[in-house]
Amino acid sequence: MRLLERLGVRLERHDLIPLGVATLASATLLVSIRHPNLVDVDALLHGQLATWGYGDRARYLISWFVTSAVLYLGVPGVFAALTGTTNRLGLGLGDWRSGAKATVALLAVMLPITLVAANQTSFQGAYPLAGTEGFFRANPDGPSTFLLAQFVAYEATYVLYFISWEFLFRGWMVHSIAPSWGVGPAIAVQLLPFVVMHAAKPEAEGFGSILAGLALALLALRTRSMWYGVVLHSVIAVAMDIAVTLRAH
Repeated sequence: MRLLERLGVRLERHDLIPLGVATLASATLLVSIRHPNLVDVDALLHGQLATWGYGDRARYLISWFVTSAVLYLGVPGVFAALTGTTNRLGLGLGDWRSGAKATVALLAVMLPITLVAANQTSFQGAYPLAGTEGFFRANPDGPSTFLLAQFVAYEATYVLYFISWEFLFRGWMVHSIAPSWGVGPAIAVQLLPFVVMHAAKPEAEGFGSILAGLALALLALRTRSMWYGVVLHSVIAVAMDIAVTLRAH
């Protein structure tokens, strides 16, 4: 603190929590990108994922989803416990009436858009992340067999990923930064990495993530909960996977 003051930078005590959150969130995202298989689920299950019919891509993604969950839930949880800010995580239901109404209204708008997008080549090439071929088994005597159990299990880990994703951005970041820096800075700090994480997505989704990041942050702050964002993000993502998979076969 004194060194910063000598450099002409004034840092107040209330800045420490938001700065710690932004710094740790950045490091956590980098680790999850650089080490996506930090938790190797297939190895932990002694190769059972391959036995159950998952290809290399699906096994990689399942480990990535679980790794992200461990990091995105664990790092904020430890930080909140050490700094006494466990009340700044947005884990309650908050204003559930407003949250439910907003969730239904947004789904009514977004689901039709999602189904239309599923007909676009760019989205068909991107979703499901594991590829549609990973959920069908060739049948020499007739149509391919859809591996429903594998698809459901894959989507379950996908939803786990979105729970941890929303917790990181709209739970921990938004609710820990807003009390110290205000609503505007809290929304802005989570928005930048959120959009950058969509850089490799289809272009329409990339630009759409700007509006989504703003809307989900506002919803989380309005309701004091990250769970409505979890429902929105998960339902739309799973709907996209189902729509593309059904269209492919």
